[in-house]
Amino acid sequence: MKKTVAILFLCVCIGISTGCGEKKKEETKVVECTQTQSLSAYEIKSNFKITAKGEVVEKVEATETYTSEDASIIDQLEQTLNLQYESLNSSYGGYTHKVTKGEKQVSASVTIDYSKFDSKKFATDKKLEDYIKNDHLTLDGVIKRYQLNGATCK
Repeated sequence: MKKTVAILFLCVCIGISTGCGEKKKEETKVVECTQTQSLSAYEIKSNFKITAKGEVVEKVEATETYTSEDASIIDQLEQTLNLQYESLNSSYGGYTHKVTKGEKQVSASVTIDYSKFDSKKFATDKKLEDYIKNDHLTLDGVIKRYQLNGATCK
């Protein structure tokens, strides 16, 4: 009986000291940012959902809605948004987007998958090297960039 208790106690001690071989999982964090800008010819309402594993950004899902009374501006914005996101995807990868035009507004739904995104090239091109850690954009860095551009993040 004493041997059984001693062996059981030894197994418990070994399990506790080694952590039972379980790895610590990184917490998934979600931060939402919003921004509204009024320009002379149109208004922009933006929502950004940033998902990170620990401090590394995994993806950003954005919705941008441009509203104007001028139909020619809506047409021009539709073309510009499509070209912009196609160019960003070509340069850095990871972008998927859908642009939808209505009578007085155009909306862009965009997802940036950072597992397919060249963070290092992006940071170098945009002078954002301070926001990179181990070749990945950091959550704090992305939030700071949105806030510097006028967004409110929670």
